Amino acid sequence: MHWITIILCFISLFEMSVSNIFLRVKDGRNAKDGEFPFVVSFFYTVLVTCRTNPKPDEIKAIRFCTGSILSQTWILSAAHCVADETLRTFRVWHTNFTTSPIGTKYLKSIRKIVIHPAHIDNDYVTQNDISLILVDKLDVDSLGRLSAVDHLTMMGLPVTYVGGGVTDDPEDDDIRPLQVGEGGIVPCSKRHGFSKYVICVTQRCDNRRQRPWLGDSGGPLLYAGRIIGVTSFGAVDPVGGVDAFAAVSPHLDWIRYVMETQALPNFLRNID
Repeated sequence: MHWITIILCFISLFEMSVSNIFLRVKDGRNAKDGEFPFVVSFFYTVLVTCRTNPKPDEIKAIRFCTGSILSQTWILSAAHCVADETLRTFRVWHTNFTTSPIGTKYLKSIRKIVIHPAHIDNDYVTQNDISLILVDKLDVDSLGRLSAVDHLTMMGLPVTYVGGGVTDDPEDDDIRPLQVGEGGIVPCSKRHGFSKYVICVTQRCDNRRQRPWLGDSGGPLLYAGRIIGVTSFGAVDPVGGVDAFAAVSPHLDWIRYVMETQALPNFLRNID
């Protein structure tokens, strides 16, 4: 059990590592109600106890990564979000992000995690940063749609990305909407040269500070409403720089294969 002191309040983290407190889209806008119904947030629960406040202990949901619903039971995300086996007790939060999912129908449990077999993530290269997460059946109105367009043909196109991680304003972060950012596809630099199957995105000229951040990992990169990439890694520069997204098009066959062959039997899907 770990304890963190924050303004005289003690937080007991029983499902989360201290090092996994992340930020959300920098200088992004709030998503509108129903704008991205297929985007979900991954979260751990924390127990909050304040010695300076007579209120009873409270369980809160702390968001750390993002994903996209591809079917009623499969979610697409980044491999690095789920690669650490000690962090696999997270849950999925969907549909309503302005109300805590604890004790509501907007919370789903994880059944299986499948990481791309060729995933690599080290100091020199990040590639095939793709994963699929099998969950209890989701009751949602819309699914994310994958684009089959070759990512190498999309240079110069305007794109949108969506994230649901923790922001740098903790006051109301547990009930904050998804965040949305925009950019354009550009050639990858030498920094990204060793990483295969990557889409590189730079900021719009009117907002050079806007970019995905760590809590957005796994979230969708969209063109014309279709998913073309998954948020993977970014530049260290606070302003400018290029961020990298794992391209979807080279992984379509793998995604289809996993979704068709690795689902759980029906009688196991709703057993806690």
